[in-house]
Amino acid sequence: MRSLIFLKIPPSPKVSWTYFVLGVSLFVVLMNFNLFSCLYGNIDFKDNPLLFLSLPLIFFGLVLSIFSLVFLPYLSKPLSILIILSTCLSVFFISNYGIIVDSDMIRNVVKTDAKEVGDLLNAKLLLFVVFLGILPALLILSCKIEYFGFKAHLKHKFLLLSFGLVLAFGFFSIQTKTLIPYFRSNLQARVYNIPFYQFYSALKYFKQDFSKQPTFLILSENAKLKNPQEKKLLILVVGETARAANYSLGSYTRNPVNEYTEQKDITYFNNFYSCGTSTAISVPCMFSFNPRKDFKTSEFQENVLDVLQNIGVNVVWLDNNYGSCQGVCKRLSKVKQFDGGYDVVLFEEFIKGLPTLEGNNLYVLHLQGSHGPAYYKRYLDNFRRFTPTCDTNELSKCTQEEILNTYDNTLYYTDWIIGELIDIAAEMNNYTTAVLYLSDHGESLGENGIYLHGMPYALAPQEQIHIPSIAYHNNATINARLKQYGNFKLSHDNLTHSILGFFGVASPLYKESYDIFSTSLKENP
Repeated sequence: MRSLIFLKIPPSPKVSWTYFVLGVSLFVVLMNFNLFSCLYGNIDFKDNPLLFLSLPLIFFGLVLSIFSLVFLPYLSKPLSILIILSTCLSVFFISNYGIIVDSDMIRNVVKTDAKEVGDLLNAKLLLFVVFLGILPALLILSCKIEYFGFKAHLKHKFLLLSFGLVLAFGFFSIQTKTLIPYFRSNLQARVYNIPFYQFYSALKYFKQDFSKQPTFLILSENAKLKNPQEKKLLILVVGETARAANYSLGSYTRNPVNEYTEQKDITYFNNFYSCGTSTAISVPCMFSFNPRKDFKTSEFQENVLDVLQNIGVNVVWLDNNYGSCQGVCKRLSKVKQFDGGYDVVLFEEFIKGLPTLEGNNLYVLHLQGSHGPAYYKRYLDNFRRFTPTCDTNELSKCTQEEILNTYDNTLYYTDWIIGELIDIAAEMNNYTTAVLYLSDHGESLGENGIYLHGMPYALAPQEQIHIPSIAYHNNATINARLKQYGNFKLSHDNLTHSILGFFGVASPLYKESYDIFSTSLKENP
């Protein structure tokens, strides 16, 4: 017992500040294999083998210079842990899903709930984070950094900074003829610069979303219904992660995912594009009065739903999406949020409201749709039409055939819901009715090693921005005219004006050339 009293706790391992900075810098450089893969894949080294060696040395020198400046006494440990954990997580999602962690993705993450996070968790992620994130962080916490006094620390800091700058600019200066033109024409490489691009993106996100907001802009003051006594019902279905590439209403032949709607008298818009590559961008954008090129997430004004509610339209938002309505419905008086289970709950809730309908009505059904990577959780067992399936959220464990089949089952399930809604709309002879379906964005399913969505719009593959859209109108003349527009190039920019046009809203904000129900629809520029 006495021996236990005198048992000594082993002292914390000591490491000089210089070696600490060198170690963290080396860790970050080694973890940036995606960056070097991008760089090496776009430069020909045959005539310049020195360039092959120069790139990691230049990067190491720059990282070392930055860390030698910011790693101050008492800040070195928390900063290095933040750097290691953010690097670890960013590398995992870039390497396994091709996801770029930019300001839009950070916004998406912030608005993600616990259930959606659960769908992303798997053994591979946990092992990756434990060995390349948590264990290095624990090692840093356990060590004691020696700074050797103020003057000695300044000396080491100056020497390390100077060494890093000389290393970086020394190798850069002898390669300027190649590197300067390359980086000017390949700016996309910066998105793989981990964790610096992620820190820049985080600052950009906070600046956009938390800067002082101007006075809220009211847009409904000059809007009114031309015929407020009319009885109208627009059923707007906002899909999740559906891509046009897998729609059999289009050119997809692998699986008949649209067996239900292809039997209906509908129009499929086969050249329709999203406003963004994530729910956090696309949903606010599609209901905004600003087109994609002018839309900002920081805009502080009424959207089309606010305007409709303020002029007397009964607007109901039913939501089964993890990300909720992304702020679009926060001023609506009739909103119901479900738990992200099967989307049939939205259909059932919509049915309950039909007996009390009167006047003008807009029902928005925001689906969980095809949200990945746990595609197998998005449909009921009796809609497991296409097999074999990928019944896990670890897509790397599944074949391409299994991934495609599982994803197609989600589209098949959504198609059934749309078909049922069209049947209801067609039977309401005492109402002018329409059903409009459009996805929020698309999805990558392994093409070029990219999965899921959220790529920067300028870099996004077609699979993430080319989306399906379906329209039905119970007026035979209008429905026939819709079919004439099936090949038009359209986008989320058309939604707001199509909604205003359907309800006959007189407003200076309305653009008839963007209204799919009008006779004056034009293709998007």
